[in-house]
This record gives sequence, C-alpha cells and structure tokens, in this order.
Amino acid sequence: MKLHEALRKILKQFGTSVMQDGKRLMSMMADFHAFEDYPAMKKVMGAVFTGRYGKELFTRAADDESDDYRLYIGYLRESLVQILHFREEFASYAVDSVSFALGLSSSVAEPHDNGYDPCRQDKGGTAEPASESPVRPQSHAAPASAPEPKPAPAPVPERMPEPQSQSVSTEPYSADWLYREGEKYYYGRGVRQDYAEAAKWYRASADKGNADAEHSLGHMYYFGQGVRQDNEEAIKWYSLASAHGNIRARIMLLRLQGVLGHF
Repeated sequence: MKLHEALRKILKQFGTSVMQDGKRLMSMMADFHAFEDYPAMKKVMGAVFTGRYGKELFTRAADDESDDYRLYIGYLRESLVQILHFREEFASYAVDSVSFALGLSSSVAEPHDNGYDPCRQDKGGTAEPASESPVRPQSHAAPASAPEPKPAPAPVPERMPEPQSQSVSTEPYSADWLYREGEKYYYGRGVRQDYAEAAKWYRASADKGNADAEHSLGHMYYFGQGVRQDNEEAIKWYSLASAHGNIRARIMLLRLQGVLGHF
C-alpha cells in the first residue's frame, strides 16, 4: 500500500488525533507496509510525526482554517528541505501525503527514487567526502618552513547563564552560539523542549543580527510558540531576517501577504 493511502486509511480508522502520538502512528504505518515502495520516507515521516510538526499539523487541521493550514504546510515543506536537509521530492511527498490523508487534496506527487537515503547529497546522508586539496610541488631552492602551530580554541561553556538575567551579559558570546542554544530548547536536543526558553536564546542571538534567529522569532510569534501570538511582531522579525538574506523569511513574508493581505 502506498504511504499516502496507508496514512489516509489510518486516520479514517483511528481519527486524526493519532497524529499527536508520533511513535504510535509510525508503528501503524509500518504495520500497513507504508514504507515498502519508498523506504527513505520512513526517516522523513519520522521527522514529521515524532518531532513537533505532528502536533502542529493536527492543531491546524483541527482548527479548520484552510489558509492557516496551507501556510503551515508550506513552512513544513521548507523546514524539511532547508533545516533537515531532505531532498525536495521526499519533503513534498511527505506533506502531500498528509494533506491527502486529511482529505485536503486529491493527488500527490510520488518521488522517483525508491532508495533508502532521503538526504540531499550536499548535506549529510550519502554525501561524498570533501576532496583533498591538490598538493603543490615543493620548491628545490629552499625547503618550505614548518607551519606555525595554531592556538587552541577557547573552550565553549556547557551552559551559559540565562540571557535575560540582569547580572549577566551575553556580549562575550557569539550570535551563532546563542542561536544554537535556542535550537537545543526548540527541538529538545539534549534538554527538555521549552519554547519559552528557546525564544530567550533566539532573541539574544537576533539582537546581535543573526538572520536565522530573527526568522525563528518570527515563526514563534506567528504561531504563538513560547510567546504571545502577534502577527505584527512576526512580520517585524521576518522582515529583519529577510533583509539579512534569510530565504525562508522571504518566503514566509510572501505567504503572509497572501493570508493577511498587504502590510
């Protein structure tokens, strides 16, 4: 049975609420042999339903707001490609399958590849190792001097004090490091998932001009994750991220124009 057909059958039989229990849903899809035609989709659907996306999809589909759902499904496709580095054909099939199973679309675009690796060649998965730099011939006039030893990198602290604390400055820490701390709390990587905590770290990074953090804050304000839902604040951060070259923020601004009108 095709993945999208299996998913529709499961949702009809057990209800859409099963989307909130990713492990159970993945087990059901395996029982329906949903991954036999495209084994790589097991990894993609696992990322969708065992992460935060499954609950978001259920909530937005249950709200019966088609524009909001389509906006989120578009964001999900971009996230699968740009953040998780899945190939476009697998990311599209994943979101198409969800929409098909929910009865929101009548067709899907199946991938052409029936292999096991869904990742882009330039981002992990089966990517080829970087080739070594060509070796220049040594001069016979004089032996090359030995390179000077590089200084050891400064140790990175395991955990920095709260960025909102009045007694601690985030000045010594880079915007990239602060952004990575936000990612840890947003996705629950090694820590308990906490959207409010993630928003603090993203803001500390965004205040230093990190475009990815600005985009993440825009996303959190638009969807009300860890912060009060605020379209104007979302547009503000998406605009800043877009101005700093974040492609996903530009895409979201265009989609928001379609949903919210001109701003």
